[in-house]
Amino acid sequence: MRVALVSGLAEPDQRLSSVSTAHAMVQLGTIGGAVVGTVVLSVDTDAAYRTLCLGCGTITLVFFLALLARVPHVTSLSDLRVKRRMLVLRDRPFLLLTAFNGVLALNWGMLDAGVPLWITTHTRAPVWTMGVLIGLNSVIMALFITKVTKAGTTIAGAARLANRAGIALSVSCVIFAASNHTSGGTVVAILLVAAAVHVVGELCFVGSGLGLSVGLTPADAHGEYQGMFGTGQAVALMIAPGLMTILLTQLGIAGWLILAAVYLLSGAGTLFVARKFIAAASDDD
Repeated sequence: MRVALVSGLAEPDQRLSSVSTAHAMVQLGTIGGAVVGTVVLSVDTDAAYRTLCLGCGTITLVFFLALLARVPHVTSLSDLRVKRRMLVLRDRPFLLLTAFNGVLALNWGMLDAGVPLWITTHTRAPVWTMGVLIGLNSVIMALFITKVTKAGTTIAGAARLANRAGIALSVSCVIFAASNHTSGGTVVAILLVAAAVHVVGELCFVGSGLGLSVGLTPADAHGEYQGMFGTGQAVALMIAPGLMTILLTQLGIAGWLILAAVYLLSGAGTLFVARKFIAAASDDD
């Protein structure tokens, strides 16, 4: 909904840059969370974990109440008293791109759920390692997301970003697998390299998703198009914990290789569908 709101408030030529800026702001919050999380993991006491949960809940409630009064209004079809069937359900290329983007969105669950499980069950990395990896990811995302998104201002450019995301994410899977049963400085170094490659893939993934979702959305359908696109990502986040548990804790290295293949196919599939879409649009013109 954030993307739909920002898209509705921004001028057409400023939509993509405005959305990417909003995403960068989210990453700044994640940096703060990573720092606090690392401290709490290092302290590792019941009181620290309870304080963290209560603090997060309180902050969320405060900002929820603040947003009730301060969110700008965007004119909707209901305001205009316009009734029609949902356009997005008839937009097959967009639905396919949503599906492929949703599969690539597993990279969020991979970092949040899969990597911590892998670290605790298949490596001897220090307990604070995950906080460092999240912090590194958030800093790089905040610094470079607006720059990378510029490469996705066209549908073709956004599709190429998706393909690069699939390649980078698959490479990161192979590197993560190399940390199997390692310890000391070696495991930390491998995990840092894998996380660095992963964040390159995530940058391309986010830039591609923003470019495709904003670029393919009709001017009067931001809500339904962004809602559908976000649903693909939400489904991925919903199934990611269970999927990562099976792939990474039970299958081990084989699970990483399966995940790498999935990313490669999704990136290539996005590029294929986008090119077919562009070709069809050119033929219509």
